[in-house]
Amino acid sequence: MDLVDGELLPYVKGLKLRAKSPDTIEYKIGEIFSEIKNKIQSGYLLRDALEKVDELRFRSQEEKR
Repeated sequence: MDLVDGELLPYVKGLKLRAKSPDTIEYKIGEIFSEIKNKIQSGYLLRDALEKVDELRFRSQEEKR
């Protein structure tokens, strides 16, 4: 949890500030994460959520919907 709250989320939020332009994926990811606060206080629940996210595939337009 220290890694997520202390390093990962601040790094991802900072992508927006380090992006070269608003059209970049880095800017968009940073913008999304700038509003997110970690509500998962259990490392076990976080791991379960990350495993579900890892199963997502975004290879086609259909999968992105």
